[in-house]
Amino acid sequence: MSDLTRIFTPTNDDGKPDQRFREDVEWVFNRVGSEVIEGLKKFEQHTDSVNTNYAKYAYSLVKAFLERNTEIDHWESSTPSNQYKWRSKKISKSLQPSLQKLGFKKVFISKIIGAAELIHNLEKLIKEQPKNKRLKEQLECFQSFPLSSQYVLNNMSAVGFSEVIALSARKQWNSETDTYDPIPLTKSDLEEIQREYPKNPNETRGKKRSKAPTTLRLLDEPSKTTTEVIEEPKTNYERLYELVLLAKSINTEGAYRDPLFIEILKEAEEDLCSLYHLALLPITTPQSSTA
Repeated sequence: MSDLTRIFTPTNDDGKPDQRFREDVEWVFNRVGSEVIEGLKKFEQHTDSVNTNYAKYAYSLVKAFLERNTEIDHWESSTPSNQYKWRSKKISKSLQPSLQKLGFKKVFISKIIGAAELIHNLEKLIKEQPKNKRLKEQLECFQSFPLSSQYVLNNMSAVGFSEVIALSARKQWNSETDTYDPIPLTKSDLEEIQREYPKNPNETRGKKRSKAPTTLRLLDEPSKTTTEVIEEPKTNYERLYELVLLAKSINTEGAYRDPLFIEILKEAEEDLCSLYHLALLPITTPQSSTA
């Protein structure tokens, strides 16, 4: 089934082409001839190109609307008529149909709105927490990604954000320039991380979890992969010692006001509480035998 016949084939409830209409659609395309088909293919290609080239303008517009919505909710938070934020919700709901009227495709609109939400939310948090270096690092990093990648980032959890930051810091030696160059994260890399750390863990439609941990696959250098696999597993004492060193290195000043900090900790709340209770136990030494 070609792209055009797939587009014009009625769909089932799951959005997939209803094969019962395949013969009807093929009959129609055979009847109109190759000139019409080629013309529509060119139109589709030009439309995609135009959407891509002008997406940045739509992104700026959507981001401005989101900023306005934040102001509306702030100003009218105590206004009874806006207790359910109806004004900002209605503005947000109108963005997709408005962009469609301009000629943008739904798939592009989703990416544009998602990317704008990501950057807007980070900028909003930074205004609330101007001394939060983690948020500033995320904003600087995520702004360097294209819109389609920012859309993927917008569907990640806080832990996913941390994974992206860690992986973005990787570098590899460039023998031609005698420098260490950053190893770029592709959209496919981000999609793997997003599947592993979704913003909404309960949302599983159309998603397949990775068979192997994404972080290990991406962090290991190709030449070290085999070595990493055959290494002896670390003991509990070794892991615990690493955890203690890491805990000592974390700056917790003002962390209780940092939603992202708290959200990351919540990922292992029970485990951390168990370790905390163990840390409160008195140190005991085995008594020597009197026999």
